[in-house]
Amino acid sequence: MTLRFRARARGPLVVSVPAGPDGAPLPVEVLRPDGSAIDVAGRAQLLFCRCGRTRSAPLCDGAHNGCDFEKPE
Repeated sequence: MTLRFRARARGPLVVSVPAGPDGAPLPVEVLRPDGSAIDVAGRAQLLFCRCGRTRSAPLCDGAHNGCDFEKPE
């Protein structure tokens, strides 16, 4: 099982969560900047903001589409 991180060009950091023996994604804990937990149970893929404009930090909400964010993969 491998946890994979991939930066999308002009987009978020994509984290692919491996599946456990039952086929469901393994548990992952994601914390907001204030330390509170975000419910990501059952998600096979997590998208983390790289542009800094998201309203749902640290997760991506697509805000990069409306700005001039440019970063390579």
